[in-house]
Amino acid sequence: MRKIPTNCFARRLLALGLIWTTCVASASRPATATAATLQGLFGGGTLTVGNARFDNWQLLSADHTSGAAFDFSLMSMSAIGSDPSNPGLQFGSGGQLAVNGINAADLTFRYQVHALGTSNSFASHSLNMTGVAFAGPGGIATISQEVTTIGGVDLGPAVTLADNVADVFEFADTQAIAPHLNLQVTVNVFVTGLVAADAINFTAFTQRFAQTGPTTLPGDFNNDKRVDGADFLQWQRGGSPSPLSQGDLTIWKNNFGQSILATPTVAAVPEPCGVGGALLAGAFAFSRRASRRNTECSSFRR
Repeated sequence: MRKIPTNCFARRLLALGLIWTTCVASASRPATATAATLQGLFGGGTLTVGNARFDNWQLLSADHTSGAAFDFSLMSMSAIGSDPSNPGLQFGSGGQLAVNGINAADLTFRYQVHALGTSNSFASHSLNMTGVAFAGPGGIATISQEVTTIGGVDLGPAVTLADNVADVFEFADTQAIAPHLNLQVTVNVFVTGLVAADAINFTAFTQRFAQTGPTTLPGDFNNDKRVDGADFLQWQRGGSPSPLSQGDLTIWKNNFGQSILATPTVAAVPEPCGVGGALLAGAFAFSRRASRRNTECSSFRR
């Protein structure tokens, strides 16, 4: 029987251990990007701003009546972290939302916002049109921001408007919402000229999501951040703020199905990755077989 030198086997285990360590480190490393193109975000990118994570970016529609198709590698989102309790994003159009004459550009996308850890829930959201220029007599630019729960329950919109014809400019809008730890945001940007002499260049806007709400939800009597049947049982057992009261029961009914659960954090120890995990498992199996054979040989010699 061919004997494998102990130091050789140890070196093999060390090499495989390094492969395993590399896989674990790369798989558990969190994404901490604070700026990205829309192309990268639509491809699975994530932005982190203080105690908020912006992810699950989806392009819903991108239409225009003239010119080349949108280049999403030129459009960007950057983190606004100057106020940790009011994290936000700054959109830059990269020259992709400019129209001339009687033309229009229409862009709609969606993403999710999550409060991380034990942060307060989001209790308001704001929209600010920070960059739009008119080089003609007319034209209209609008941004709408529809905010819902992850399940699609409407929490309230924000809308900004720049109407160069009617001389109506509503550059900012802030809306209070029912506190939630998770939000889904649908954004629509629309720019259009009204006459041949119009020229509009939409360059930037900002969005913020104030984390000033509680971490609990009305009707959540057992404090698990969701209102469900378990809270009704808690009410029946006298475990609500006003035990067995009709008022507490009504609050539970009105909020049934609601949740402000934060998304789970990335596990510290991921599944074994690819070849590295398989090789490491094989090395331990080989080690056990070699040890057993050595024991058998020793017994035979005796």
